[in-house]
Amino acid sequence: MPRPGEEHGREYYFVAEKTFQEMTAKNEFVEWAHVYGNLYGTPWKSLTEKIEQGIDVLLEIDVQGAMQVKKRFEDAVSIFILPPSMTVLRSRLHTRASDTPEEIQRRLHKVKEEVWSYREYAYIVRNEDLSRSLRDLESIFWSERLKTKRLNMTWLENNFILDDEQKTGDHKDLP
Repeated sequence: MPRPGEEHGREYYFVAEKTFQEMTAKNEFVEWAHVYGNLYGTPWKSLTEKIEQGIDVLLEIDVQGAMQVKKRFEDAVSIFILPPSMTVLRSRLHTRASDTPEEIQRRLHKVKEEVWSYREYAYIVRNEDLSRSLRDLESIFWSERLKTKRLNMTWLENNFILDDEQKTGDHKDLP
């Protein structure tokens, strides 16, 4: 169910619970979970389409979903985004004004449980200042793109390793 101000196709794709359950039965989700009384999932199709296009994808998912993604994509990069403190998180939840006091308490309790999973993540970003957090995320994206295992190394082979007579069409076209 959308919160006030949320739109289908912008924040999430909203589907009926029956449709969601049918999709789950057909194994159409990379990850899915029942979180805070709602069902959330990441469809395989939309994710793999973006990846095949060479687009970096940032999933906003809970710990449970992140662990599912890590199992399915060995080169997934996990980033734990945290508010600066529980006090700030409590304030943000109250300011958002979309949850009951009981729901806020349930969310705060869940965070205390989930924060212990930080060791499962490759990076932690402290979301205190939005512009700084965005720069941190951008730095992670650039760093990950430049890892040797992600680069097409044809230029290195052609310019530093192979002699001119070894540079055949087979080597120039390596992925």
